[in-house]
Amino acid sequence: MNKLVLVLIVLSMMACNSAPKDLQAGSNWLFSLDIGDRGVIPFQVEVKDATTLIFKNAEEQIEVTDVRYEGDSVYIKMPVFGSEFKGQFTKDNIAGTWHNYNKKDYAIPFVATKGNLARFELPEDVNTHDFSGRYNVTFQDSEGVTTQAIGIFKQTEDHRVTGTFLTETGDYRYLEGNASGYRMNLSTFDGAHAFVFNAAANPNGALKGKFYSGTHWEETWRAVKDETTQLTSADELTALLPGYKTVEFEFPDAEGKPLAFPSAAYEDKVVILQIIGTWCPNCMDETRYYTKLYDAYKDQGLEIIALDFEPTPTLDYFQPRAERFKRDLGVDYPVVLAGPSDKKEAAKSLPMLNHILSYPTSIFIAKDGSVRKIHTGFSGPGTGQAYTDFVTKTDKLVQSLLAE
Repeated sequence: MNKLVLVLIVLSMMACNSAPKDLQAGSNWLFSLDIGDRGVIPFQVEVKDATTLIFKNAEEQIEVTDVRYEGDSVYIKMPVFGSEFKGQFTKDNIAGTWHNYNKKDYAIPFVATKGNLARFELPEDVNTHDFSGRYNVTFQDSEGVTTQAIGIFKQTEDHRVTGTFLTETGDYRYLEGNASGYRMNLSTFDGAHAFVFNAAANPNGALKGKFYSGTHWEETWRAVKDETTQLTSADELTALLPGYKTVEFEFPDAEGKPLAFPSAAYEDKVVILQIIGTWCPNCMDETRYYTKLYDAYKDQGLEIIALDFEPTPTLDYFQPRAERFKRDLGVDYPVVLAGPSDKKEAAKSLPMLNHILSYPTSIFIAKDGSVRKIHTGFSGPGTGQAYTDFVTKTDKLVQSLLAE
C-alpha cells in the first residue's frame, strides 16, 4: 500500500476517534429538561466560545466557564451551586442528564437543540390575550395548602412574556416565555432550580394554571389582575422572642475556626446577619447586593456575617460549597456553618428567633448590639420595583445605623 495513502487512512481514523466536538462560538441552543408526562422545562443558552456559555432567563445572563469535553461528551458545571450537565453529542443535538448535587440522587434527562428557538412552541394567534399586569395569585399544593403571591408580567408586541412571582419568603426570579391566544407559558433555570408555569386566561382575564418544579413538585395556581394587591410586610414576619434584645452564636467558618457573636471584633460595628443556604438562588441574588453594600460601607464600620444552613450540616460538606459560594460571588465577609437547612431544625441554632421562615433572612444589628430590624425573604432584581425599593430602604437603614 502506498505510504501516503496509509498515512491518510491513519489520520482519518484518528480524527474520527479522538477529535472532540464542541459547542461552536456564536451558536444558540435550546435546552429542555424532561419532566415526564408533565412536559419539559426549556431555557436558552448562548455560546460565546467553546468553554464560555451564557444561560439566559429574561434579563438574567449566567456566565458558565467550567465546560470540558471528552470525545463526543460534554460536561457543563454551573457556578455557585455546582450542578452539572453531562451530555453526549449526537447528529443534531446533545442528550444527557442534569445532576443537582445539592440533593441526593437527583437527576433529570435533558436534550439541547441547536438554533435560535423559542422556549415554547405555541400556535400563532393574532388575537393573543395581553397578560401584562400585576396579579393577586393563590398557589395550592396537592394537600390543599395555599400560598399567596403577587404575579408581575410584561408582554411585548411579539408575544414574549417576562416576569416573576413575589411571595412572603422570596421570589421566583427571572421567568421568560411566550403567549398565544389565551395561553401563556413561562420557565427558568438558574443552576439550582428549574421551574415551568403555564396558564390559561378566561374571557374576564382571570388566570388558571399549573406550576412544576424539578422532578416532582406540582401546584395549581389562580390569579386575578389587581394593581393594588400587597403581601404581609417582610419586616413583620420574623422577630426576637420576648426577653431577647440581640442574637448570640458561635459557629465554625470554612476553615473550621469558631466565629462568635457578639465579640470584640464586632464592638461598635453595624452588623448584618444573613441567614442563607449555598443552595438557595434567592440567597445568591441577595449576596450579590450585599457584596456591593459591604464594599461601600465596610470602611465606615459595616460588618456582614453569612449564617449558612446546609442539607448535610458537616464541615466536609460545607467547606467546598462555602468556598465556591464565596469565590463565584466575590464574597469578602465570613460564611459560617450554622446548622441544618430544615427550617424547624435550623431554628434550634438561633433559639432567640420565633422561627426561621425563609432563606434568606436578614437581621440588622446596631452598634449597641440591639436588633433593629429583621427582614424575611428577598425581592431580587427579577421583581423590578420591589428590588429597587429594598435596595433604597436598606442603604438608608445602614447609613442611619452607621451615623448613630
